[in-house]
Formats: sequence, structure tokens, C-alpha cells
Amino acid sequence: MAAYYTLPNAAKLLGSLAITNSYDSVIDPACGSGTLLVAAYQAKRRLHLGDFDNLAHTKFLEDDITGVD
Repeated sequence: MAAYYTLPNAAKLLGSLAITNSYDSVIDPACGSGTLLVAAYQAKRRLHLGDFDNLAHTKFLEDDITGVD
């Protein structure tokens, strides 16, 4: 058994390269502590047009970002 941790800077770079608009969906099938998922959320939020309200936040978490561990 081994554990591989994604460094936050690497996750941020991957999120900015992989997420091209706020409508992109993300799945991380080995999310562990969720570093890549957090980076994806932050990238989607930066690209979101208009007001970022609770509805957008909920949509991101419930529909667009999925993690399995």
C-alpha cells in the first residue's frame, strides 16, 4: 500500500489547465483528501460568469464535481 499526495501547486496548475469554463464537470476516482477537487472548484469559480451565489456553489458541488475514494 502506498499513498500519493498531490501538492497544492500541482493541483492548482492541473485545475487551471483542465477546466476551461465554469460548465466543465470533474471526477476524481481516487480523490483522497480532495486536493484536486478543491483546485477544480477554485478554477470553475474563477471562470464563472455573473454573481457567484449559493445556487452556483450548490450546482458545482452536487452536479459538477465528483470524488470517489
